[in-house]
Amino acid sequence: MTTIIVPDEIDKAFADLAAERSLSKNDLMLAALAEYLLDKEAAAGLAEADEAWAEFEKTGEGVPLEEAAGWLASWGTPGSKPSPQCRKL
Repeated sequence: MTTIIVPDEIDKAFADLAAERSLSKNDLMLAALAEYLLDKEAAAGLAEADEAWAEFEKTGEGVPLEEAAGWLASWGTPGSKPSPQCRKL
């Protein structure tokens, strides 16, 4: 269990919001933390996508969508395909 101490004005605002949404303060805190972590995860994913795009612009190398989709669709099947290789597009 983790305990946090917050200033009274934040505790009041949090309690009001929890009541407004018919949630306990605990449930609202869990939802807020989960949303924060998902947002942080999404931001990291966007940063990774930006890096991949920059690399593609620099090298011109990639895998065509059709090949990537075919490879992914083969996962877990008896005819599982090897991963496609990057090349100049």
